[in-house]
Amino acid sequence: MEKQITETENNLTTPNRKGFKSRIKLLLSISIPIILIALIAVGVRAYQIKQAVEQTAKEIHVSVPQDIAPKVALKESEPISILLLGLDTPWDTSTHDLGRSDTMILLTIDPKLKKTTMVSIPRDIRVHIEDRGFQKINAVWTFGEVEEEGKGIETATAFVSEMFDIPIHYVAQINFRGFSDLVTAIGGIEVDNAFEFTTSKYHFPAGEIELNGPEALAYVRMRYQDPLSEVGRQARQRMVLQEIFNKLNAFAIFSDYREIFDAVEKNVRTNLTLNEMYQLKNDYASSIGEMEPVVIETTSASIAEVTNPQTASSYQRLSFEERIRITNILRESLRLPRKDISEYEQNIEELSNPIVKENS
Repeated sequence: MEKQITETENNLTTPNRKGFKSRIKLLLSISIPIILIALIAVGVRAYQIKQAVEQTAKEIHVSVPQDIAPKVALKESEPISILLLGLDTPWDTSTHDLGRSDTMILLTIDPKLKKTTMVSIPRDIRVHIEDRGFQKINAVWTFGEVEEEGKGIETATAFVSEMFDIPIHYVAQINFRGFSDLVTAIGGIEVDNAFEFTTSKYHFPAGEIELNGPEALAYVRMRYQDPLSEVGRQARQRMVLQEIFNKLNAFAIFSDYREIFDAVEKNVRTNLTLNEMYQLKNDYASSIGEMEPVVIETTSASIAEVTNPQTASSYQRLSFEERIRITNILRESLRLPRKDISEYEQNIEELSNPIVKENS
C-alpha cells in the first residue's frame, strides 16, 4: 500500500507553552487509553522477554495506600475502576513548572458483561480543594506534587474517588509524549480514513492510510473539520485504539520490543503490579475494545477575579444533580447500589453561585 500522507509543515520542534496547553487535552484523550492497553499487553510474550517485562514493571510502579486505592479480586472477574491522568509536563524538564493533570478519565471495566465505561472529567470543573480554596480540578494533582514529590497521583485518586463516591482500584499517570512513542515503536498503524482532510502539518487522503506516531497524534486530534464533530473524532479514536490493540496482541512479531517498553517506562506511572497486568491481559483486555463514553454535562461560566474585578476567569460548573447522575452511572458499572440524591449534601461550590455570567 502506498502511503499518501504528506507533511505540510516540517517542524516537530518543541512547542511553546501556549500552543502546548491548547492541544494537550485532545492529545491525551486518546493517548491515555492506548497507554493503558500497552500496560496490559506487556504480558503477552513475557515468557520470552521476562527480564525486560520485569524491569518495565519495576520502573513504572508506584505505591498508593489501600485506603485510597483498595484491592479488588481480579481472579473472580470483579468489575474494576481505573483513573487515568494525563500530564501536561513541560518539554523543558529544567523548569520548575510541574504542569497539571489536564486530562482525567475514569474507566470502569466489567469482564463478565464485556463492558467498559469511559467518563472524561472536564479539566476546568471548579472544585473546592482543602486548604487551597476554589480551583480547577486539574490543579489537584499539582498541589499533591507541591506537598511531596510523587504524591500527586495519590492526591488526585483520593479526590476523584470522594467526588463520585466510588472506589478507584487502579491509577495510571502518563505524559502525553507516550502516545507518539508507542505508535512509532510498534511500527505505525493502518486505518481506513472516511474522508480527506488536512491539518497544520499533514494531509490525510480518504481510504486506507498508514500512520506513524506524529501522524497518529494529528489524526486523532482533528475535530473541527469532521462533519460529525466530536462524535466523528471519538470514532477515529476508537479505530486507532483498536488498531494499536490488535498490534499489541500480535506482540510476538516485534523484534525490537525494548523500544515499546521504553515508550512505557519514560511516560507511565501506575500502582498496577506485574501480576495484575497479567491478570488484566488475560481476563479484562477483551472488554476494553468496547468502550461506552459518558459525557459529563457542565456549564461554561466566568468568575470575577479578586485582584481585578473587571477580569473574569472561565471555568466549567458541575451541578449537584449532574454529579449524582454520573456517580450512579459509575456505581452501576461497578455493580454497586445506586444512591438517591437525598443521601448527599451539596458542597460549598454547588450551593454558592459565584458566576459573573453564563457563557453561551
